Amino acid sequence: MSTPVRSVIPGLRWPGLPGQDGARLLAVLHQLERTQWWSSELLAAHQFRQLEPIVAHCSEHMPFWRDRLRAAGIRPGQKLSADIWRRLPVLARREARDINTQLLCSAIPPGHGKVGEAATTGSTGMPLEYARTELAMLYWRAFNLRSALWHQVDARGKIALIRYGQTAPGGERAPDWGAGWIDTFHNGPLVRLDATYALAEQADWLLTENPDYLLVRPSSAVLLADHFRQTGQRIPNLRAIQTIGEVVSPALRQMCRDVFGVGVIDVYSAEETGFLALQCPRHDHYHVVSENVLLEVLDDEDRPTAPGEVGRVVVSTMHNFAMPLLRYELGDHAELGPPCPCGRGMPVLNHIVGRSRDRITMPDGTYRFAYYGSPHIHEIAPIVQHQMVQVALTRMEYHLVVRRPLTAEERATMTGWLHDAMGYPFELSFVYVDEIPRGPGGKYQDFRSELEPP
Repeated sequence: MSTPVRSVIPGLRWPGLPGQDGARLLAVLHQLERTQWWSSELLAAHQFRQLEPIVAHCSEHMPFWRDRLRAAGIRPGQKLSADIWRRLPVLARREARDINTQLLCSAIPPGHGKVGEAATTGSTGMPLEYARTELAMLYWRAFNLRSALWHQVDARGKIALIRYGQTAPGGERAPDWGAGWIDTFHNGPLVRLDATYALAEQADWLLTENPDYLLVRPSSAVLLADHFRQTGQRIPNLRAIQTIGEVVSPALRQMCRDVFGVGVIDVYSAEETGFLALQCPRHDHYHVVSENVLLEVLDDEDRPTAPGEVGRVVVSTMHNFAMPLLRYELGDHAELGPPCPCGRGMPVLNHIVGRSRDRITMPDGTYRFAYYGSPHIHEIAPIVQHQMVQVALTRMEYHLVVRRPLTAEERATMTGWLHDAMGYPFELSFVYVDEIPRGPGGKYQDFRSELEPP
């Protein structure tokens, strides 16, 4: 990344001398530049080394974790390992929600800064209050900067955000990219537009602003790409599309390359845990942020999955002493991959598959993830947006926003593909709608079940 360091000393442009927060961030980034090349064994050893003071802190200040750790035979001062750590029962999100206040810690070690509290949007259907220290936020910003460095993002360009949330009419502007960026690197302006604006208005705004980078949810990127494909327009300065908050499909990546001529840079994160995985700079898969979380992918019996198998994502946070989360089940499913050819030692996630709620219930009571490996449906039929709704064990409704009704041939092609993708010949009804509502926090679901949860 060629963006120069921002210096707080007048007259000193290069080498830059940052302020205290910038110096801390750059110190972390300097370490991350080295640790990314460590072996998986060395990374794991340092993860457990960092979890040891977390165990001591929890045992002293948090009765819930003290009792849970003690029952698992984990004591303060004990040298940790993977085998020892797996004694600790998995904390399901539902359980975390039910005992939420017991997870918040008021005693914070010196130097961790102030504590901020907020709540997740509850995209799993289970909102969760959380707290994090200023120091935990500093690490959050460092990993965000790491992603940018990996993908050679030039912060001196303009970044445009289309997100759900109140903005002034016509959008908002800021002179820089915000906290983390302003502390470390010279950066250009930021513009923001509420995603509730009509699609044509969003596209016109982007053409007017002509940003270098665009940050959106994947579902918004699909709609924008479809709109620009129909109009034949392009955003001249656009260098990359950054996505967050939803699953990115191979079809979306190809769509962005075809329509905008740029790639997608995705990150995997959660509000209560911070960054979990970052897209590899050389491949479309993800590297677990081993310096931030110990991430496990487990089967239904809490056993580690092998590469190529889909399992539940369970994480242990390592820096947030205001709300440590140990073996916490996010409600996500992912697939581990083999070591990456790029040489980085962090574990690989081939795919972040989706939430537990995104699973089809098969007639025999087993589960299957919806649309896993789905083709580019826009090449089959004039579909703008789609959502599969399971209304019974053997019956689905396919809700569609379309530019025109599908022909009989297109419906037959879609039905055949959907039956193959879902692994069962569900009774299928095509339902045309004007809009597919979004869930909490503006997140989009391409599958929804109306069945009672197990």
